[in-house]
Parts: sequence; structure tokens; C-alpha cells
Amino acid sequence: MIGKETLAALSEHYGITNDCFPEDWEQTDIGVDADACRKELEILGIHGDVLTHLSDTIVTLIHLVRRNPMLDDGKSGQTLRNAMIRRDWLRIYAFFADILPGAEITLRCGRRSVRLCNYADWIREDWIGPALKREIPDIRNGKQARDELQKGRPGRGRRAKDARIPILLWGTYSLITSRHSFPTPMPNALCEFLILMLQKMDILPENTDIDSLWVRAELRYIRSRRVKPRFPLGISPA
Repeated sequence: MIGKETLAALSEHYGITNDCFPEDWEQTDIGVDADACRKELEILGIHGDVLTHLSDTIVTLIHLVRRNPMLDDGKSGQTLRNAMIRRDWLRIYAFFADILPGAEITLRCGRRSVRLCNYADWIREDWIGPALKREIPDIRNGKQARDELQKGRPGRGRRAKDARIPILLWGTYSLITSRHSFPTPMPNALCEFLILMLQKMDILPENTDIDSLWVRAELRYIRSRRVKPRFPLGISPA
């Protein structure tokens, strides 16, 4: 059962109504995430009844977003995923572009490592090269890969690829700051909490390039807008 105070907060800050919840919502188990959320909010200095209300609302939001894309077809999320995968391919291209024939390289994963010898340039010609041509055929050399990686770094002018991100950032920021005062308007700890929330929603990957500076710039941009981003009312559950 969704509490009245939680539902009121979701409606006020996000535009989410009771119609957004799936019919089998009562079966949703949010216990583990609730404990983790409470701990993160306590780090922000939030306690007591305010902590309980904010935790209940945010955890409900996290599970709702997981179960309801809140967009017509979820294409924005797929677009972000594809962009992140492309950045990994660009990193691979940039790394191997300058490997000379016969050079030794070491690949590491945790405590394990493997040393390879690029005999007759087999790494690029037979292994990495074909995959790079298939996945990023528009990239011809290491400079192009590095240039795109540099241009793709989050900055003040970059907008989120997923249309839900501005709504969730501003909604959660306004929700928390309406019930708890911070020494500064947008402290790093709060910005980092917002990033963690988006990761819990599976909107941002764990190794996201988005940082607190980007979140702060995004919040300032949204605050300057006359109309704040919100979900449309009456969204059909996925």
C-alpha cells in the first residue's frame, strides 16, 4: 500500500499519480533498498521523521522507474546504453591504436593478468581490428577516437540523453531540499546521492562519466527554467 504522504510527494515533485503504479505493486519488495537509502540519507545529515518520509518516497520512486519506463517506448534509455557502449569501443580503439607490431601488452582484471605479444600486428589485424570496424566503422584512427572521447566528456552545455534524468534530478532535489536544509544550495554529497539514485534506477551505468559538477550544472539550468520538467499525468504502467 502506497502511503498518502508518499503519493502526495511523488505527485508534487514528479507529476506521478496513482495511475502510474502496476496492478501487482503490492508484491514489490523494497526492504533491502529502503535500508540502503536510509543510510545514504543519514550521511546527508537527515534524521527522524524526515528521514523516514524521504526514504519511503525515494525508494518507491526507484522501484517504480524500474518497472515503468515512464516514456512511450523506452528508446531514450536504449540510446544512453548504446552511447556508453560506443565510448568503451572508442577507449579500446584509442588504447590499441599506438601498439606497434611485436610490442608486448599486459591486460589486467582484478588480480589476474595476461601478457600478449603483438606478433605481426595480429592484435589489430586479426583480433581487435575486425571488431572495431564492425562496431565503430566511422572511426579511422586513434586521433578520431580520442577526439570523440574528449568531446563526449560531460560539461555544462551537455544535456542528458535520457529524458527522465532532468525530471528525476530536479524532482528529487526539490523533494529533499523542501524538507531538509543544507549549508550550501547544492553540496557535493547531495549531487553524488542523485547520481547513485539514477544508478539504482538502471538509468546510469555504474561507471558513468557524469559527476557532481555535471549534476550541479544541470540543476542550475533547470532552476533557471520557468517550467520545471515533470512526468505527464496518467502514464500507463509498463
